Amino acid sequence: MPTPEQSPTDALFAAPHQVLTLIAFAPFGTDRTLSEYPDGISRSFATHPFLENLKKVAAQGVNVCALVDRVDDDSWLVTIPADGAVTVTPQFKCDMTSPRALSRLLRIADQTFPNSTFALTMEGHGAGYMPDIDRSKLTVESLTRGGTVQWTISSDGQVPVSTADGQPLLPMGEPMLPMGEPMMPASHHPISTWGVGWALGDYVKSRKSQRSNIAVIHFNNCFNMAVELLHTVSPYAAYATGYANYNFFTAGSAYPAVFRAFKNSPVRNAQTLARGFAEQNRDALAELPESHPTVGSSVALARLVAIKAAIDALAQALIAALPLHREKIRDAISKAQQYDTIGDFSLDVPDETTDVGTLAAALKATTFSPQVTHTASDLAQAVAGTFVYGVNAKPWVSNQHVWSLDNSTLSMSLFLPDPSLLGRWDWRSPYYLATAPEQNIAQPNIIDFLRDSHWVSFIKKYHEQTPFKSLRAPRILEHPVSVRDRGWKPAK
Repeated sequence: MPTPEQSPTDALFAAPHQVLTLIAFAPFGTDRTLSEYPDGISRSFATHPFLENLKKVAAQGVNVCALVDRVDDDSWLVTIPADGAVTVTPQFKCDMTSPRALSRLLRIADQTFPNSTFALTMEGHGAGYMPDIDRSKLTVESLTRGGTVQWTISSDGQVPVSTADGQPLLPMGEPMLPMGEPMMPASHHPISTWGVGWALGDYVKSRKSQRSNIAVIHFNNCFNMAVELLHTVSPYAAYATGYANYNFFTAGSAYPAVFRAFKNSPVRNAQTLARGFAEQNRDALAELPESHPTVGSSVALARLVAIKAAIDALAQALIAALPLHREKIRDAISKAQQYDTIGDFSLDVPDETTDVGTLAAALKATTFSPQVTHTASDLAQAVAGTFVYGVNAKPWVSNQHVWSLDNSTLSMSLFLPDPSLLGRWDWRSPYYLATAPEQNIAQPNIIDFLRDSHWVSFIKKYHEQTPFKSLRAPRILEHPVSVRDRGWKPAK
């Protein structure tokens, strides 16, 4: 059996003359800033710096296969053999929110560069947990339960109200809404969490060996160092690297250095490559004239089984402690590091993604329940060592805040809606809490992390005394960019 820091995929690196292939999935088509980076006026993909950086990766002796979609442009398939010529082919316009686009890209890479080891990078926007939603089910009939429900929608939230008595449908507790909720993000909508897992699984099943050759997945975007996403992709790759808070777009400028460092490393395995993505991201951002604080982590995906088990054990202990210690639990949550879901650049409650490592540390320090202390200690150990780097600084996007991210206890995020018990929930909550298909007709597929989840049970119990007020208006936060190339100045 492999140790937590080893994987069968590491054997791929031991093959003589083993060649790496970088696969880049870049859905920029819902964001003009990323599409026209760096100058804001670029109209030609041929001059986009992402393409230039892919060429530099190939110059390091690495094959490249990429699918890049841009606003008001075709989707482009890029293939570059190691040290070879560039081929750029228009693919009409791909639906980059479909998992089939990602699966097809992986198959093309496998056919074009057989017998190679893959490093997959997911570019563009991230959001952590993203529900799988069948928009065709979000009809007037279903959303109003045949006219018995109306929705009150304001700029900061939405509330389902009974037409019979004018009262909110959910006066207490969690927003379990079988019909879904009527609003969706208008742009920046990435593939659902379930969809990413489906795409990877579909690709692996297509291979003659039925085995994965993906060494590393690099989630080069915001909020995607998330337990829910990592657990979903864990059967299909050896390592994942990502950023639990914001990450700043640099059009792959760190990638040539990633493979240059890997080529010169005395230890060349999946762990080295995975950590290299984070380390070179850190170094590329550190060279910029303004402050770009991020936190990067890397994990052997085989560890996610134990991490999920530790989360569920802690959740059971918290449920047992809730009747007497609800306020102490809320206090411990408030002491944990939060990552920005509200969009105000302040990394604290009521933000609704919580760092697992610091939550475990805060609960481990409590004395109100020996079982909570014990299971929190187990969870802290389960995620230990995933932190690669963190930076303490005022981000250029908001000089009014300090992001204190240089803390080796930080690890990855976990969805925890309405942590302050305000009765206001993230828009994804009705889907996250619907752990059986019949509980939400608009959600055809549910990730394994949420099935029979004690964490979901804890969330429901935690809120059962809190009046429901609203669902937060749906949004996927902007992807900050580096200021060096765009010439932007920090916000005043």
